[in-house]
Order: sequence, then structure tokens, then C-alpha cells
Amino acid sequence: MRQLLRNHYLQATLAILVVALTLFAPLFRGQLPLPGQALFGYMTNEPERRPAYSIFRDSLVQGYPYHVFAADHLRRSTFPLWNDLAFAGTPFFANGQSGVLSLTKAPWWGLPDWLSFNFAVVSQFLVASIGLFVLGRGLRWSVTSSVTAGLSFILTAPFVLWSTMTTISGVIAWLPWALWAIVKLHETLRWRWVVLTAIFTAAIWFGGHTQVALFCFVTEVAWALGWWHRHAWRRRFLTVAVSLILGVGLAAMQLVPFLEASQHAYREPGQASWSALLKPARLFDVHAKDWLSLATTISPTILDREAAYRGPANFIESNLYVGLIPLLLGIVALAKWRRRETKLLILVGGGSLLLILFPGWWAIAGKLFPPLTLAPVWRLSFIATFALAGLVGVGMESIRQRWASRAGWVIPLAVAIIGLWQWQHVLPFTPRQELYQSSPVFAAAQTGERLWPRDGGLDEFMVFGIPSVLAYDSVYPKSYLEFWQANANVVKRNQLVVREPHDAALVATGTNLVLSDRSLPPGWTTIAHDAAWNLARREAPAPLAHTVNRLVTEVSPADIQTLDLRTEGTVIGNPPVIDPAATTSLTTLNHTSTELALRVVSSGPTAVVTALQAYPGWRVTIDSHPAAASQLRVNHAFLGAAMNEGTHTVTFSYRPRSFVIGLVISGLSVLLLVVTQWLVAKQNTTPPERGGGKTEEVT
Repeated sequence: MRQLLRNHYLQATLAILVVALTLFAPLFRGQLPLPGQALFGYMTNEPERRPAYSIFRDSLVQGYPYHVFAADHLRRSTFPLWNDLAFAGTPFFANGQSGVLSLTKAPWWGLPDWLSFNFAVVSQFLVASIGLFVLGRGLRWSVTSSVTAGLSFILTAPFVLWSTMTTISGVIAWLPWALWAIVKLHETLRWRWVVLTAIFTAAIWFGGHTQVALFCFVTEVAWALGWWHRHAWRRRFLTVAVSLILGVGLAAMQLVPFLEASQHAYREPGQASWSALLKPARLFDVHAKDWLSLATTISPTILDREAAYRGPANFIESNLYVGLIPLLLGIVALAKWRRRETKLLILVGGGSLLLILFPGWWAIAGKLFPPLTLAPVWRLSFIATFALAGLVGVGMESIRQRWASRAGWVIPLAVAIIGLWQWQHVLPFTPRQELYQSSPVFAAAQTGERLWPRDGGLDEFMVFGIPSVLAYDSVYPKSYLEFWQANANVVKRNQLVVREPHDAALVATGTNLVLSDRSLPPGWTTIAHDAAWNLARREAPAPLAHTVNRLVTEVSPADIQTLDLRTEGTVIGNPPVIDPAATTSLTTLNHTSTELALRVVSSGPTAVVTALQAYPGWRVTIDSHPAAASQLRVNHAFLGAAMNEGTHTVTFSYRPRSFVIGLVISGLSVLLLVVTQWLVAKQNTTPPERGGGKTEEVT
């Protein structure tokens, strides 16, 4: 037992675990690291009344709701491919934010929602910090240097403040592991490190935030190039290239659906100009209020400035806080300029900071690669703080070698104590029972029905239990955007924000609840009220699916405003033949997030119109037979199907080919890794005919 306790990896793990449990101790008392009391304040139309914890907004309205949505489906043994709570529905697994396959979440999906979320938060802390410790040991740093680097990393602003947005921090947590495997791969050129590099690369892509994962992948490539040398260069190129390609192949089941979703997503066009490129951002005028706010790079509470904390409104404080000791250790690391890892870390960190301070380059990158258009430069602060944490380890090594043979645990202990003291003034916690109960309208609206947040700040949020038009990154096809542009006041931003929709559009989307801060039109009844907000229900409910006795050729998406959508609809091109005198009945047989099954009885040719989005991957079967020829795009953006008289079972199901293709590629990649590893192992166990034993080197 005593010998086990002397194990350096066990000591480091215990030290990091103590820091994580201290920082998140309230989690194990049934609380969540979210400011539930601030939720209602986010929805005010008066910015000055919004709460201080705005950095946690995304976690409240997207991160935690996404987690709960995925957990609920997985517990019911259904894979969360589609989110049917966001109006006409949007891809869930493919949206790049869900993190369904994140390796820091996967072990906990079977637990209750709040507990699995808390364990995911703590897990990514441990993975990131231990990963940097392992990387440091692989670079031959001392135990204390490696531990100091790991603690410095997880106590930076990006990691702490975005820890509850697990789809971001759950990505960066695997970067140190991938870089460690690349170092070992260069040193040994053995297949086992090809396998590990591929696995850790896939873990990064599976983390959930594809844009941040792309930054990490670029860092991997730069790191692999930085460790290049001429010895066995052909084999070296082969092993590194194969490992990274296989890593992407393993993650194909996530990446292929994401690429399809990105192709159909609405994106705000990028802005680029030489004038923006040639001058830096006005850092002191835009990102920081004054020099005291700039000083929060060293301490988020310096000179009693914690009251001014506003998350993203203060770029420096929310994204680049690193702490005084890590900052000094990073400067000391410059004395080790000749070390390869020092040069690489300065290159990675310095490049990230240059893109942050000179965003003109970023705008041009967004033009060349559209998925980057909506990737704010502050996300590079994860990479910058990781690089600084690496330099902390180098700086600690310099101190140990120059001024003390044994620096001991004084410096890492100081980093931990100061970091924990700083963040206790910033991190909020809320009892899980009270998280979404700060307003009566929230409780009244959690019925699972489609709800429209009609006006005010509500149009930007997706509150847990209150579905809204939002689906992050606006994963809508062009037809859906055109539908709202013609029937509402559309605000084009990061998300598709729709205000003041025409009532016909609400009928088409099957919306029966409206949350508004304005007077409601006729046909709606208030069922809950709080301050200026009214929650109202439609007096004549709009069905999710119904039959129509008339389809007309659409000229404009606004044509739906002239029709009674309960009995009529529009189609592009020649409408199918429908008997207007036919009597019909419709019964719902099954309704899940990815399937709607109906029994239709009609005395003549008819058509079914649904409030499901006509998105690639939705298919229609009639009486268990594929019916692609009968599938319709009705009311410009929604699914429908035409059929003859009689009794039919009509099923609308979401079966995206992109998911199947990605799954096949991932499966083939796994098979290739397993077979190749088996062949290498077999070769190594074969007795040599002459001379010594064989090695495991890749040939």
C-alpha cells in the first residue's frame, strides 16, 4: 500500500481530484453549477437589468437542456437524432453542440439528469488536468512541474467559466492526451501510438463542439510538424498521417452528419476588409472597460472589481484569466527557448492571441471556410490558455534546475489555493429543484407542447422544458428560412430569430402556446402570468398532422396567409389530385422525436400535412412500403404525403443517410485498427529465423 501511494501518477491524480472536488463541492449536495435565479432576468428587454452571470447563459438555455434531452432519449434506448421540441424540429445529434458521444459524458448517461451533468463537469476537469500531467511526464518534466501545469490549465477562465458548457470544455480536455500520443509516436514509431493518437483525436471530435475541435485538430497538426526530424522520415510521415486520418475516420459518425447539417444551415455571411486586417482590435475601448478591467487577466476580483463582472461583455476577464503565478512561470519558460516544446507552445499560444487581437485575419478565414464564420475568436482562448499551461510546466522546470533542486509542492499548492479562492467569488450554484422554477410561467409552460416565445429577449433562448424556435447554429434548410422571411420579422444572427410571426405560420408549425410581453391577438387565452409576461394557449388547437381537401400551387411562401391551413395547403409545382368531397379521418398511432405514424381513412384521394420540417433524412412509407413519389413539401417547408382512397398507415421517419454513412466509416476505421494491431502483435510474437526479436515499428 505504501509503495502504491508513492506512485507519481496516483499522487498527481489525488491532488487534482482534491482541487476539482473543492471547486465543485456544492455539486455533491444536489446543486448545479448554474445561476438559476438569473434565468428570468436574461429575458428582460432592459439590458441594464440583466444579471451579472451572463457567461452562463448558454449553459442555462442550451448546454444543460441539450444534456437532459440526450439523457432522456438514451435512457429510453432511443438515439437522439432529431429534436422535435424546437418547432418544426431540427437535427440534434448532427448540430455540433449535442456531445452525445462525448467520452466525458458517456459513462454517466444512465444516471439522473442532474447527477450525470455534474459528473460530466468534474470528469472533464480530471481528464484535462491529468492529461497535461501525462504530457509533461512524456516531455520529461518533473512531477511537480507537470502537476503545476495541469492545475494551471483547469483553473484558467475558459475552463472554469465554460465548464458547464460541457460541449466546449469536453473537447479541449482531450487535447493534452492527443499531443502526448503524438510525442510518443515520433519517439518510437510504433503502431500502439498510432492507435492511441487516433483514439484521442476521435475523442476531441466527439466532444461536441466541432469548431473548437477543429482548432484542436489544427493544433495537433502543428504539434506533429513541430516534432518532425529527418530520421525515418517516410515512416514518420506515414504513421502521423495515418493516425490523424484514422482519428477523423473514427469520428465520422459524428462528422458526416455535422457536415450535412452545416451544408443546409443558415449562416451569417462573413465580413472581411483590408482596413480591418491592417489594424488591431481596439482592445482597451471594446473588450475592456478600463485598465482595472484589463488587470483581471491576473485576478478576476482584483481591487474589488468582482461586482463589475459581466462575462462575455468583458472579453479579457471572461476568457483570458490565467492567474499571476502561472503568468510569471510562463515568462520564466522563455529561458528554455531552445527546448522544442517551448517553441511549439509559444507558436500555438502566440498564434491564438494574434488571431484574437487582430480579428481581421479571422474574418478572412471565415470567408474561405464558412463553418468558421460563426466561431468567435474568443474560442481560441482555450488554445491560448492551454499553451500557457504548458509553458508553466517549462517555467517550473527552469526554477527547479536553477534555484532549487527540490521546489516541492509549494508552487502548485499556491496555484491551487489562489485559483480556488478566486473562483469562489464567480461560480454560481443552484439547488436542482429550483433551477427552472424562478417564474410561474416556466412551470406552466413545461408541458411538452410547442411554444412560441413571441417577443422580447425570449426569442434568444431555449429554456429547459420550454421548446422554442431556436436550434443552435440555425440548422434549417433554405426553404425554412424563406418560410419565416415571408411570414414574420426575421432577425439574421447566430440563430434564426423570428419575431411577430403571422398566425398562419404558427398554425403551420403546430404551435399552441405563446409566451409574450405584449397583448395577445384574438383566439388566445392567458393561462399563466408573471410580471410583464403572459403564457397563452390557442383556443382552437393546431394539430401536428391533419388531412386537407385542397392543395394549390405556391407562387410565394407568403401564400399560406391567404389559406385556411386546417383544410388547405400549398405545394411547389403541380399539386396531386385530391377529392374535395372526400370524407377522411386521421388517428395518431405513434409519435416520437424521429417518427410520426398515422392511420388515414379516406373515401377519396387525399393528402396528409404535418408540422414536421422537410429536412433531408425524413422519409415517408405508406403501408410499410417506401413512398418517395408520394412525399410532398407542403406550405413551403413542411412534410406531407399524398395517397389514394382507402385505409392506410402513413409513417414519417427520420433516417438520415449521413448518419449511416458516418457509422460505416467509423466501423471500418475501428476494424482497420483492430486488424492491423492484431497483425503487428502476431508479427512480434513470431520467432525470428535469424538474429534478435522483431520490433513493433510500423513498416
